[in-house]
Amino acid sequence: MPYSALHLSLATGRGRLPRGKGADSEYTDFLRRALILDDPTPRLLLVGGRNLRSRGWAWLQTQHMRRDVLVLPGADPRESADLTVEDMAVQQPLARLGVRLPSQCPGLRIARVIPRDSAREVPHVFAQDDDRPYGITSGLFEIHERLYYALAPKPVQAKAPIGLDKFDPAQPRAAAKRAWNPGALEIALPFLQPEDTDAAAWALYVHSLRTAHLHTTVPTRLPTQLHLADLAGRYIAER
Repeated sequence: MPYSALHLSLATGRGRLPRGKGADSEYTDFLRRALILDDPTPRLLLVGGRNLRSRGWAWLQTQHMRRDVLVLPGADPRESADLTVEDMAVQQPLARLGVRLPSQCPGLRIARVIPRDSAREVPHVFAQDDDRPYGITSGLFEIHERLYYALAPKPVQAKAPIGLDKFDPAQPRAAAKRAWNPGALEIALPFLQPEDTDAAAWALYVHSLRTAHLHTTVPTRLPTQLHLADLAGRYIAER
């Protein structure tokens, strides 16, 4: 379905997954189809991990993600947590447990993104400036292997100076001013292909999608595809 037709379809009730008995199985079936496991075409699946990991795809929870060991939606990652490299050489247990390796999913890459918001799962990130007591930066920063924080530049709407201090008695008007602090976008790359020796390049690509817009150069909170999906959610008719 083209994106131009998506909003009307959502507003009229199409594309809604059922609720109640049997809903979870249809949900996980939909997610598995989205992976297109039998297609060798190079592709990157962008996943907003906050909602999916609590409904149908437990592998997206940080404690269950294992490097390049994909546990399919609907499968319990705890059942395969103890698999060794030798175990993974045998295909039958993997299929039974819903586990897939890169060799079984050629072309597939998965990036899980989580923005900083009211849940505060992603922390505030501040820059350090050796020349001044304050600093603001932007870019991509590696926090751990295949885990990155992406910081967008300070928006033009943020007029407050960097040195604003609401507790400084020499700045009596500062307390009433609204300041801007950077919000990090967490990018995790749990599933890549063997030829992807530079994981940072994929993280940078995900970060660059926040400015992949025709109408503005201002980065969005999420990569373009997830940003548009988030906006489309406003057209879902309430029941």
